[in-house]
Amino acid sequence: MLHLGAPENTKIGIDNPLHLARDRHVQTAPMLCPHAAPSHFVFLLAMQIPVRFRYRIERRQARWNVVFPELSSANFTADSPARARTEAPEKALTALARLLLKGSEAVPVCQRAHAGEGEAVLPLFAQGKARFIERAWALQVQAADVARALGITRQEAARLFDLAHPTKIDALSKALEVLGAQLDLSLSLLPQGPSPLLNEKPRRGRTPKSAAAADDAASA
Repeated sequence: MLHLGAPENTKIGIDNPLHLARDRHVQTAPMLCPHAAPSHFVFLLAMQIPVRFRYRIERRQARWNVVFPELSSANFTADSPARARTEAPEKALTALARLLLKGSEAVPVCQRAHAGEGEAVLPLFAQGKARFIERAWALQVQAADVARALGITRQEAARLFDLAHPTKIDALSKALEVLGAQLDLSLSLLPQGPSPLLNEKPRRGRTPKSAAAADDAASA
């Protein structure tokens, strides 16, 4: 799980490449989406880019329809329920990325999965980029600003705002630093309990040590 935080040594003002003193305007000023037309604004006050989307799998004759209640542009058809569950995260990522690049709709507000529904979770790189995009929008920072601060091309900076582009964590971390923020990594246990690996027992008569010794003797 990725969280967005502020480094302890972050300086607000002239020492920061993007003059982050603009933070004081976050609660009142509208944010311009980096790739949107000037008339398209998104307000941060009640906005957070979701990284989980619930979906339903509905059978239609020989096919299976996958329906995202809060992200209809991600709806698709699959050959089987297993295939539907496998493809759901990628379909959600692609649809949300297009939505954010256009900046023509409000960011969807999602609910937790209900009984009988599945949940598509975006990959970790996309979760980190969602936090980056939120931070950039909050500061009214666009791709050109990030390009100048990092000394990269505008095209490279624009990819940072493309949720579906697989940016490396190190590059994303550098981009967040110029926005006065950092990614924090945390570990949480899965709700279904311990991994099946923890419940595996060695075969009778062969403990892990004796098995390793036998393998060493066979290879000698």
